[in-house]
Amino acid sequence: MDFEEQLTVIRIRKRYAAPFLKYKYVYLKKKDIKSKKAFSEKINSLCKTWPDSYYQLKDSDAKVFVKFKVKNGEVQEVLKKSDITGKEYPVAKYMKH
Repeated sequence: MDFEEQLTVIRIRKRYAAPFLKYKYVYLKKKDIKSKKAFSEKINSLCKTWPDSYYQLKDSDAKVFVKFKVKNGEVQEVLKKSDITGKEYPVAKYMKH
């Protein structure tokens, strides 16, 4: 997968996942995903008013780039691997640790 700067925000709920209509896109640069800390700082600057939930960022082919948990307006967890398939998300090849 090639790196894309514009990613669609998907909010994951118990029964379904759907585009997050209040915030449709996140724009990332490679420097924003060089580490979990850098990624969390970037998303924290955007998600202050987001409801507590898991979120995914998807590319233009609807493939999941990264999954993360937001709680109390901050990123609590960044998942580099799918909890269902066990495969790494593409973000893993950009993050150092």
